[in-house]
Amino acid sequence: MNSGDILSFAAAIGIVLIMVCIVHPPWAAPDAAPAADEAVLTPMTTLPVTAPATPAPIKTFVPVRIEYAHQPVIKYQTYIIPDNLTSFGMSDPPWRGANISSFAYLEGSYGGVTDPFSVSYPVWRLNCTVSKGEQPENARFKMMLIEKETGIIIDGAELKGPGKVIKNQEISGKEFYLVIQSSYAAFRVDLETREEYLDPYPGVVVKKA
Repeated sequence: MNSGDILSFAAAIGIVLIMVCIVHPPWAAPDAAPAADEAVLTPMTTLPVTAPATPAPIKTFVPVRIEYAHQPVIKYQTYIIPDNLTSFGMSDPPWRGANISSFAYLEGSYGGVTDPFSVSYPVWRLNCTVSKGEQPENARFKMMLIEKETGIIIDGAELKGPGKVIKNQEISGKEFYLVIQSSYAAFRVDLETREEYLDPYPGVVVKKA
């Protein structure tokens, strides 16, 4: 091999080495594991945000106050309470359970005749309570429920002294009014029904006589 061939061969080897250095430089280290003191960044997975369940709104029912009518003598055919109400019996059995709500009421310490009202609930009751006043031994309370159209007495109740009497009703869709007689008695009459009837039915409507 002459000197020219040796130079050509050396030049070829040099070119190959240059190409290897360009493609794989010796200073480029292979992928190495992160040092122990280096933090490893882990991709975060975004979880779907679930909104908290909205609680159902709590419905409140404010009882309607029933007032006495003005000059009931010329507006109603029945407005005098008989002396004896024993024909209507004693207090009716109380309802079981605690889901009972008052939808209307009348309270005071003197008698009168109320404005007419209609009740749409299929089952309701009159819960009459007489409080202990200054002369509880003389307290007297009488109540009549009357159908306005016919003047028929639907029910009646009487209390002598403080106490409570309940009169259950299963008549609706008509207009009624109450006749109250009170002597030395602070009373309250609550018209009540079961809460299961409050939503499906319109409720009570009070009209001016």
